[in-house]
Amino acid sequence: MAFLRSTKLRRFLWALVATSLVVFGVRTFVGDVYRVSSSSMEPSLFPDEWVFLRYDRSVPGRGELVVVRDGTDSFVKRLIGRPHDKVQITDVGDVLIGGAPRPIEERSEPVLVFDAERQPIEQFFERGGTKRDPWTDHGEYFELDARDVPIGNALGLMRYHPHLLDGRFDRAGNFVEGMYSVNDAALQLEFLVPEPGGRLRLVLVEQGDTFEVAIDLDDADHDGRLTAVLSRTGSSLDDDEEFDRTEFPYAFGTWARVRFENIDNFLRFVFNDEQPMLASYASNGFLARDTQEEGKSLASRVQFGGEGCLLRVRGVRIWRDLHYTRRSDGDFGIERACELSGDEIFVLGDNSPCSLDSRERGPYSVEKVLGRPTWVVWPPSAIRRL
Repeated sequence: MAFLRSTKLRRFLWALVATSLVVFGVRTFVGDVYRVSSSSMEPSLFPDEWVFLRYDRSVPGRGELVVVRDGTDSFVKRLIGRPHDKVQITDVGDVLIGGAPRPIEERSEPVLVFDAERQPIEQFFERGGTKRDPWTDHGEYFELDARDVPIGNALGLMRYHPHLLDGRFDRAGNFVEGMYSVNDAALQLEFLVPEPGGRLRLVLVEQGDTFEVAIDLDDADHDGRLTAVLSRTGSSLDDDEEFDRTEFPYAFGTWARVRFENIDNFLRFVFNDEQPMLASYASNGFLARDTQEEGKSLASRVQFGGEGCLLRVRGVRIWRDLHYTRRSDGDFGIERACELSGDEIFVLGDNSPCSLDSRERGPYSVEKVLGRPTWVVWPPSAIRRL
């Protein structure tokens, strides 16, 4: 028995040594775990989450998460500017690289601010008019009976409240109210049309412009295809501007999913999994009432509904773009572009009002980059790939 206990002990000790060597090798040459200590990256990362940090001192790509060393401290941020970039934060909270919006492939994922599965629509949307509301709540979906509403009439629209702010959901799924207005939004919903007729409208408003996808639900040719038109109207435009017109297959009486977004002057509309409609524009027009040209958006920012139709809607979700505040104590990239040298990067926190980053601290040298967070590894309920 003593011999067996001795053999088991030796095996345990060797296993312990081998495990220690593996852990030492991983932490020395591959990566380590890093604790998130602040709310500056919410909702991408939350305080007290632990991430696996993969060592990599090469220059990260724009939009990547990085851990940067600052003296004896270190923190996780999002890389915005690479060496030789000119980084500017605009009055409306966008980031320009070399005077232009970032390409779509370099922008961050938008932040969810409304989810009909967690928030009651009636608290966040206005609908109908003073004398009539064509919408009916059926629990699992809302039904719009706008068969007698003329085309061009807004009675059949649901209107998200005018203030689109930089709110977010916390780790527990509770909504945290925002403080700052955000320009860019995305809308997603599912719809079902029991019978042909009328049109479905998806509307995004920014400053003096109204961007819309109008889907013709008539199907006059009986070919099972609906026509979608992507357009813009605005006080600064002489005529409506049509960007694109495309047909999509649809079987009446079935649910379909649509998503419409306007982020960094880039429009994208997706019908189910079909090829998306894409368009871009140079700038927004100003409202006639915005005499100081501050870029105000006074109307309801997100709207959906229709005219001359009978349809059902469910699964409504709204996202907003990341918004970067122009704080008065920020010296870099605020009043003028921050020009980066050949070994400097510019980093920002996703939760901009609560983040100390390159706006105050300035650019960081590439050698300060410790690596990339790749996974949230703790707590178990939060495990996910970044």
